[in-house]
Amino acid sequence: MSKYSKKQKTKKLVMMLISASLIVLIFIILLDTNFVLENIFIFFIAGFLGLYILADRIIDMFFSSWDSFDHYERGEYGEEVVANKLSEIEHSYSNQNVMLPNGKMDIDHIVISRKGIFVIETKNYTGRIEVYGDKWYRTEKRKFGIKSKRKLLPKSPNIQALMNAMKLRKFLLTKLPEDLHNNLFIKPLVVMVNDFNPEDIHTKDKILDIGSLHEEIYSENLQVDRQLLIMVKDILDELTKNKL
Repeated sequence: MSKYSKKQKTKKLVMMLISASLIVLIFIILLDTNFVLENIFIFFIAGFLGLYILADRIIDMFFSSWDSFDHYERGEYGEEVVANKLSEIEHSYSNQNVMLPNGKMDIDHIVISRKGIFVIETKNYTGRIEVYGDKWYRTEKRKFGIKSKRKLLPKSPNIQALMNAMKLRKFLLTKLPEDLHNNLFIKPLVVMVNDFNPEDIHTKDKILDIGSLHEEIYSENLQVDRQLLIMVKDILDELTKNKL
């Protein structure tokens, strides 16, 4: 797991604990009979409705924090699943959790093969995933009988993959000889480790399951210059070594 992911995971854990503490505090107040009797008029005027709304928001905040915390756990597992799958692809080289200079987020996987260079954005969601163009929606199946909510994901994985591919190409162009610039193509891919219904996917971008990854990489008709691939590999190796 990258340093960025670890920081975000810790932040979400703290938020989850704060949310849980607020929920416990509300129930303690409600169970204090003397407090309720002494302030019965206030409770009838603004209390129960306000507490219901507040509790609903705090519960939602708790589950959102839990979902986010769980997201990093599942994300780490998903990246390992993809890494293991990539290790089975012959005549290829892959690098995991690559942080470009001045970058804020890492690239899940970079694959170099004789069929091209690929940037992979890995996702491992729970619940139902729906995709409409660049908009991704997730409906989580929550426990304890609490109604699940359909939410728009703040970041579109296919846009993330495209942006990472563009950033990687821009970085490599600063390292490669000019005569190789026109031969440098990087293809973005989104791979979902979790199960999903293809009928919920409505986008021109290709969303892959883990079983389709090998076929997708070797379905390309490109024959990339061997010298270019070797140089890109060396650049990424040097970048990774400097980050250690």
